[in-house]
Amino acid sequence: MTAQFGLYVADGNLVSDRDIQHVQYYLRDYGLVLDIHLSPEGAARLSEVTRQNVGKRLAIIIESELVTAPVISGPLKTDRIQLALPQADLPQGSADRIVRAIRGRWP
Repeated sequence: MTAQFGLYVADGNLVSDRDIQHVQYYLRDYGLVLDIHLSPEGAARLSEVTRQNVGKRLAIIIESELVTAPVISGPLKTDRIQLALPQADLPQGSADRIVRAIRGRWP
């Protein structure tokens, strides 16, 4: 299984698999934490689009499933994104499916 990741604002795919260099995950008591490292190009695109879309939502989609959609509070000027996904917010079995997808794409 190959993971399919995407970060979306409006109707456009902002960051996709090709922009992600590495993903680490941590299972915690409260849920799943993803530490995503972007390519320089992906980080630049993320910075520009988040600068232009403050106050809008950034959809995080993994394996065709909307995982979270935080409100953009300001430009993200980094090549690393850390997502904390509380277990209570994830549909049943999603954490396991996400971890399997990450292992398949970024072992």
